Parts: sequence; structure tokens; C-alpha cells
Amino acid sequence: MLTHSRMWGIERFSSMSTTRGQHLIGKVLGSCVIERLLGYGGTSAVFLAQQHTPEQKVAIKVFLPRSNLNAQMQKDYYSRFLLEAEAASQLDHPNILPIYSYGEQDGLPYIIMPYMPGGTLSEYVASNGCLTLHEAQWYLEQIAAALDYAHQHGCVHCDVKPANILLDSDGSVALSDFGIAHMMRRDIIAEQSPTRSPAMLMGTPDYISPEQALGQPLDGRSDIYSLGITLFYLLVGRLPFIADSTIAVALLQVHETPPTLSLLRVDSSFCAKTSCSCETCSEAFNTSPTSHHCHYSALCPDHRSSICRWVDHFSLH
Repeated sequence: MLTHSRMWGIERFSSMSTTRGQHLIGKVLGSCVIERLLGYGGTSAVFLAQQHTPEQKVAIKVFLPRSNLNAQMQKDYYSRFLLEAEAASQLDHPNILPIYSYGEQDGLPYIIMPYMPGGTLSEYVASNGCLTLHEAQWYLEQIAAALDYAHQHGCVHCDVKPANILLDSDGSVALSDFGIAHMMRRDIIAEQSPTRSPAMLMGTPDYISPEQALGQPLDGRSDIYSLGITLFYLLVGRLPFIADSTIAVALLQVHETPPTLSLLRVDSSFCAKTSCSCETCSEAFNTSPTSHHCHYSALCPDHRSSICRWVDHFSLH
């Protein structure tokens, strides 16, 4: 039986799944010897490797598209792969997964990154249940700081979700997978076409903002909306919008507001009211793009109380 989860934007799997990428085990890529396959996606595979300079375990993401993708799709995904390497390599923040190096060898583009043995926040919730308010605040503030930094440097992540938040052994987290990152610099925006075709919808429909679902121009406010959906999932263990198709979920993101959180999680410690205002929190989930806050810090001058505002929003509305 195939079992898998998400990590580095790819799927981790059991020994009974595909053998795609297995031929690279034992090969040298850059300064690393590939040891084993960690997982795969439609266009890439991630391997555990031993780097010799410096001596450390690393993860190597290799562009390795499925054979059923046509030439144009492979070209598009190849460009996106290079964008991830370029975008993330320009960002230097403790809560953004760094890029050690990237390049191409024997026709294989690759990215060398830290190995994060703790898995993803999505996996953590699946194994341990919903987060407490204290845990959610701890992780949320780290990712919010990463997003504020990225936005200040002209980069919108466009795919904020628990599966792209990696856990380190010390409890810190890092935002990963900048494969569809959107650059806000005017010279680059002019070259980017809005994504309006459902078949070309970028991002994960369960977490995208209304403006992203509509293929409209994006800025940091889109990531803040996705961060709110992420918080919802971490606290409840389910998504606010559930439907049978990608398009249906995207339409719910555009036209509906999240359900009342307190109806989905009723433990007394969670539902205890706080004195925090919820006005700015409700704006973060407003379906009008102009009403989202562009920076997490704008939601509240005190980051320590921000989660109270978000929880109050769901509890009181």
C-alpha cells in the first residue's frame, strides 16, 4: 500500500512506490554524494545526500519531471524550478529555508538545501493532532517574520501552507518551496502574465487567496490570507473550505468566509475569550484583496497578541 506525505513541496513515499530517480543514488551531484530518495513530485525529486565541503547531510532537489508531461509543460516547470533557486537564494532569513548552492550537471538542474529531519507542520498535525494556541503562536510568528522579510525584498511566496513549513530539531521552522514565487519588482511584474486559466492555476487551491484564485496581480496581502488559512488548519486539523474539485475550492475562496472556528474545536482552553480586539484579524480574511493587510506586523503592533486576535475573529463571528 502506498503511503506518502508532503515535504519540500514533494511527496515522501514507502518502498512500494515509484522507482523514478533511483538511478541517481550513489551518484555525485555538485559536492554531494546522493544516498537515498526522500520523495518526489510531478517535476522533481528530493534526495538525502552527504556533502563533503562542508561535511554535512543535505537535501538535494533535482528537476526530474514525469515522462507524461509534454515538452511545453516541461519547459514551464523547468523555468519554475530555476525561479525557486534564484528567488530563495536571494533571501537570507533564519525562517526561510536557505539555498546552499544550485546548478546543472549532466543535464540535471539541482538545488542543494539543508536537510530538515523534523518533517513538515502538516505531518506534525497528522501525527500529533491540532496545535495548542501556544504552539500555533510559536510557529506562526516565525513564518510571519519570514513572509515580512520576503515581502520587503519584493518576493511573494504564493504557496504558503503547512506542507511548505519545515521543522528543525530545535523547534524552529523554515518556509520552503519558492517554486512559484512572484516578484513584485515593477520590471519583473511587466513580464509576468496573470494566471487566469483553471488548468494553469498556481498555488494550492485549499490555501490560495481570492485574488490568486482569480488570476489577479499579487502582493504580500495574498500570503497573509494564506497564512490565515494555515492557522485555521493547524488549530482545527481541517480546512475551512472543502469541495470535490479544484475549481469548486477556488470559488469558495473567492465568495465565502471561513466557518466559525469555535464550532469545530470546543475544548475549554481554546474557547476561552481574551480581551484582544478582532477587527484587524477579520480584515486579513476579507475576500476583497484591497482589505488584506500587506504585512503581518500590520495586523497588530504586538506580535505576541496577534494570535489572540485571529482566534477571537473565528470565535466571535
